[in-house]
Amino acid sequence: AAQLGAGAANLEAVWTLAEAVAAGESLDLPVTYFPGRNMLHLSYDGVELYRGPQYEEIGEPGADARSSAVRMRIPLGRGTVMRAWAIASNMARHVEEARAAAETAADRAGESARLAEEAARDAAVSKTVAQNAAVNAGEDAERADKAAADAEKAALVAQAAERGQGIYTVRRADCLPHCPEGFYIVDPRLIVAGTDSLPLVPVERAEDIPAADGFYLLAAVPPRVEPEEPDNPDRDPETCCGRRRSRLR
Repeated sequence: AAQLGAGAANLEAVWTLAEAVAAGESLDLPVTYFPGRNMLHLSYDGVELYRGPQYEEIGEPGADARSSAVRMRIPLGRGTVMRAWAIASNMARHVEEARAAAETAADRAGESARLAEEAARDAAVSKTVAQNAAVNAGEDAERADKAAADAEKAALVAQAAERGQGIYTVRRADCLPHCPEGFYIVDPRLIVAGTDSLPLVPVERAEDIPAADGFYLLAAVPPRVEPEEPDNPDRDPETCCGRRRSRLR
């Protein structure tokens, strides 16, 4: 019952050291605690002491192992005001469980942070790859546009080289330096992809121009020359021929 009572109550004490305590010596406490249950807490002059580096509990952890002393790892001077409090064992157990849970949560948070950093690095790499792909796609599109323009230009020049007589219409003026000599009209609204040929047609009168598109030249037609009349229209051509034949004999 005494042991149960000692472990079920929160104990606290404040006292002043009558003698100095050297490092490695034991310090008697006015409270009783169970070692290994995270029950005991110490402080001196308002500064909390840490179990392990500054003091260690005396006694083997166990269900019935009680202790009322600790071994100091730091020296304490005479007149130091000490404060000790022992938390009930059941509360200390919950505190220890909470501390373990907090450490586990901290570990999980650290792992989550590490995974988040890796995901951020992967996202940055993916972003860089996507940007490079976009740049490459833009360059490929520019090269494709240039190749298409060169192909269209080559087609225009080839069609102009095969033309016959006439006045030709082209869509782009930059094709003219590569076209054969001739007459050209630059019409950006031209629908036909290649060079459009409009023929030259000579006509005698403006009324003779048909409704078809083209270029028409008014050409003067020389008058028809009638054959000259013979000097002797009454002469029989057969007679002449007969005489000619008789002469040839």
